[in-house]
Amino acid sequence: MKTNSFNETVTTLAAHREWATTPLKFTFRRSKRLGNGSEQLLSIYRDHGVIPKDSRSDNFNKASDDLSKYQKVDTGDLVVNKMKAWQGSVAISDHTGIISPAYFVYRPTLTTGMNARYLHYLLRSGLYFQHYGSISTGVRPNQWDLDPAAFERTLLLRPPTAQQAAIADYLDHETAETDAFITDQSRFIDLIEERTSVLIETIITGKQLGTTLRKESGSAWIGEIPNHWEMERISWLFSNVGSGTTPASDDVDSFNGTIPWVTSSELRETGVSITKKLVSDEAVRKYSALRVHPAGSLMIAMYGATIGRLGWLEVPATVNQAICVFSDYRKGPSRYPFFALLAARRHLLTLASGGGQPNINQDKLRSLRIPIPPEHEQTDIVRSLDKSLRDATQLAREAKILIDLARERRAALITAAVTGQIDVTAKNKPAAEQLEDDVAQGLHREYA
Repeated sequence: MKTNSFNETVTTLAAHREWATTPLKFTFRRSKRLGNGSEQLLSIYRDHGVIPKDSRSDNFNKASDDLSKYQKVDTGDLVVNKMKAWQGSVAISDHTGIISPAYFVYRPTLTTGMNARYLHYLLRSGLYFQHYGSISTGVRPNQWDLDPAAFERTLLLRPPTAQQAAIADYLDHETAETDAFITDQSRFIDLIEERTSVLIETIITGKQLGTTLRKESGSAWIGEIPNHWEMERISWLFSNVGSGTTPASDDVDSFNGTIPWVTSSELRETGVSITKKLVSDEAVRKYSALRVHPAGSLMIAMYGATIGRLGWLEVPATVNQAICVFSDYRKGPSRYPFFALLAARRHLLTLASGGGQPNINQDKLRSLRIPIPPEHEQTDIVRSLDKSLRDATQLAREAKILIDLARERRAALITAAVTGQIDVTAKNKPAAEQLEDDVAQGLHREYA
């Protein structure tokens, strides 16, 4: 909804609650103060708001070498990622520091008279996210740009001061409960992944066989293997080695597309069976580097944020230029070398070279040596690990469903509270217990 339509909705809500409204531009004023470059770097997370950049290990946005143009942020300032406001990158800061010059920073006015914590939740509610989307423009969603003039005309719901504080207190408690539940589920997923990695390494090194082992090292493999196993170079094990390319955007997701196109971000330990990116037969003919690799091919990401990530094709597909593909395995079941490299992945990453963007070139990958058991043992290993992976994947999938449900409930709760749809003074079950009730009653969306 555009600004006028949105403001009419807010005005109606306020009248129904006997609340007031105030334009955002009377509550915050745009600021362009520069830091001196020595302050801590800040970032915006959709789930966490404004936080120190170095407090998270999953923030891969690289800061500029020159911080002289970074903007100063004080506690209580409103920070907006203008390209991702509609996704939730809007928050009142609890920290001081500097942030990218690409963001909008607003200082609270002296006469704001509004509770900062309430404003934080209000501006991050579903009602307002939809509005940010309606006043953002651009060709693609990830390139949308928030209109600052329309943003500043946005009306803010303004309950009485005491009620603002009550809403903020209620949401502080409820969201903390939900966040703790999400953290527990995330740790559970990490434990599943760690256990799976240990299991793969144990089986691939033959430690569970109880036979005599010998040490092997070099070309990314460091460990012990049974005496009757061989160490063989990957280039000898596969008939073909190749890669791919990135077609023009018009050739991806085309109306007549039938052939999957896989990027390195889609590589998964369980294989790649589904991708929404498709190319047509015509695109394959158009791009000589866009080869169709057969099912059972092994894939390795050669550079970028996903370097060293592995995948296994369940269906014939094309790939982008960041992926090296080994196809037509000649020594047994095609899943075996995939598991062998999963076991050696931490060593595989040591082969990377380069400065700003480390890479593992095809020559290094061709020279990799992995342990090769007799074919019947490879079959037993693949059967055992596939079952373990299926079980682990199902447990992780169930945990992710609970995380998604918790996030949905938190978002709905925030919107309901800041718009006066729930009584924040009532006694409620802890969020985690309420979530369990929701699951038991089937009040959740099924995820594919």
